[in-house]
Amino acid sequence: MIYVPQPAYCHPYRHGSAKTHDKTTEPAEWFSNKYQNSFSTLSFDFFISWGKASHLSNEFWIKRNVNKAEFAAEFSTYWPCVNQDILQTALEACEGRDFLERYGRFAASLNFEAKYQIFHDSGNWAEYPSKFITLNIDSQGNIENVKKQDFEAIKKEIRRLSGGEVKVMKKNGLKVANTKLECYLANHDTTGAAWPGDVDLLMLDQNEVPMGILEFKKNTVEPGKPYHRPIKNESLNNYYRTTGRADDNRKYNRIAMLRDFLKKDAPIINLYYPTWESKREEENIIKLEKITGNVGYLKVEDFKTLPVPYTASDKITVIKTVLGMI
Repeated sequence: MIYVPQPAYCHPYRHGSAKTHDKTTEPAEWFSNKYQNSFSTLSFDFFISWGKASHLSNEFWIKRNVNKAEFAAEFSTYWPCVNQDILQTALEACEGRDFLERYGRFAASLNFEAKYQIFHDSGNWAEYPSKFITLNIDSQGNIENVKKQDFEAIKKEIRRLSGGEVKVMKKNGLKVANTKLECYLANHDTTGAAWPGDVDLLMLDQNEVPMGILEFKKNTVEPGKPYHRPIKNESLNNYYRTTGRADDNRKYNRIAMLRDFLKKDAPIINLYYPTWESKREEENIIKLEKITGNVGYLKVEDFKTLPVPYTASDKITVIKTVLGMI
C-alpha cells in the first residue's frame, strides 16, 4: 500500500538497490527502540530558504510511495485517494501510530507543519508525472488538510520553500536516491526544484528535546578496488571545506542550520560504515565523528572507531558510544 522508499542508483536508469552490508542492517536500525529506550528518533526532509539571510522554512516533509494495485485491493478505491479515514489507516500501517504522534508533536512544538507527500513513483516523470496526495499531521498524529496536487504545484512549493530555484550542486549530479522522482528533479528537470535533503536521524531525549543529529555516510568501495578509502581515513574533511568548494558543503551547512534552529549545542555525528566485509578484521570497523562549529566553519572535534555491529550487543555498544559523544 503505502511504503518507505529505498535507495537505488540514479544512473543510467534508476535500477538496482544501493549496496548494503551482507551481515548487518542499515544504521537507522541500530538506533531503534529494539536496543534502547532512552531516546526516540525522527527522519524527515527539510527546507532552507537560501538568500542573504538564509533560514529554515517552516515545513517538514516526509515522502512515501504507494503501490496503486495493493491500495485498490485493500481499500476498494483507486489512487490518488483523498479519503481521510482510509489514508489514516494506510499511513498508520506504514509508519506506526507512535511515529505519527511524535512527528506531529515535534513539528507543532516549533510551529511548523508536519507534511507527507505520497505518490506513485512514475517510471517517466517527464512525460507521465504522477499526482501527489499532500496531507498534514496534527499534534495528536491525525491526518488533516488532505489535498490532491499535480507535479507542477509540488515543484512550485519546493521553489517557494527554498527561497527560489535550487539545484544539485555536485559535479556529477545525484547518484543514489530513494525515488525516481528525486533522480529526475536533480539530474534531468531544469526548473530548479530539486527535492529537499533530509536529516538521516534526529535523536530526541525522553522529553523530545533534540540531542544530536546523525548523518550516515556509506563506504561502498571494498579493499583492493580502485578509489578504496579505508574507514579509518573517512573524515568530514574529505567532503567539506571551510574555504573553497567541496561536494558536500551545502549539505553540511544546511544540516548545521537545522541544528542551530533546534538546539545550537547539539552535535552532528557522522557515522561512516562499510557495505563490504574485509578479510582483514581491523578493516571491518565503523567510525563516529563528532562535528561542531558554526555554519560555514564546521570542524571535527572528536572521533571513535568500533567494530561493525553484527549483534544486538554490538549495536547497544554503538548507541552508548554515540551517547557518550553528545
